[in-house]
Amino acid sequence: MSDNRMVAVCDVLGYSNLVRDHSLEELKNYHLKNILTVIESSIPKHGADLESDTQQDLLTSGAVGHVSFSDTIVIYSLLDDRDGRKNVLDAVYRLIAIPMNTPYYRYRVGIAYGEMHVNKEDGIYVGKALVEAHDLEAMQQWSGVALTESAASMFRSHHPESSMLVDYDVPIKGQTRRRRTVVNWTLAKHEIVPSKTNWMWRVEDGERVTHCKDPEVEQKIRNTEEFHLDKCAQCRAKKT
Repeated sequence: MSDNRMVAVCDVLGYSNLVRDHSLEELKNYHLKNILTVIESSIPKHGADLESDTQQDLLTSGAVGHVSFSDTIVIYSLLDDRDGRKNVLDAVYRLIAIPMNTPYYRYRVGIAYGEMHVNKEDGIYVGKALVEAHDLEAMQQWSGVALTESAASMFRSHHPESSMLVDYDVPIKGQTRRRRTVVNWTLAKHEIVPSKTNWMWRVEDGERVTHCKDPEVEQKIRNTEEFHLDKCAQCRAKKT
């Protein structure tokens, strides 16, 4: 059996603030429950679109695996084949798109393809693909999904029809931009939003604000809004 997998490392942005600002009971009974609900809603289903929840879950049918570590979710293919790899991409697409306008649960994701060993019974997850996906996730300055060259090459070679992937100059920590293949989450059905910035919800101390006090957080949100402005055909079509 091949040890090559498509691996996505997904980080919940702002999780440390959630921990600081809420009691353990609130975290356990509200926020963690909501995060798990988003994860479960994101696992693709046979023949389903983004809004459907009536079909058999691919997680239980043995095509997609996932594990959570505090603020990090790892989604990985259980089968190194066309469907297994595509199911990971579908899951990440849903995970990033469903809560995009929710201030508490925005995600940043890196996807890699390569060696990864999984022993779920003993809680062992190790491999180069996992490290590469984590490193790529951590360097991005937005809520979005970027692919390593290994993952992008696999999809170009075996999934050329995948319309949810586009090339984009991704904002990177300590740099300006780096050209990467990314997931175009703007394809998911959503309410039409203004082309200007500040359409994404910003919440501090339980109140909605127009700008975040932390300049790094504000910049991540603005970078995300910029991607929407550049790539969202739905909103552009409604404005013409």
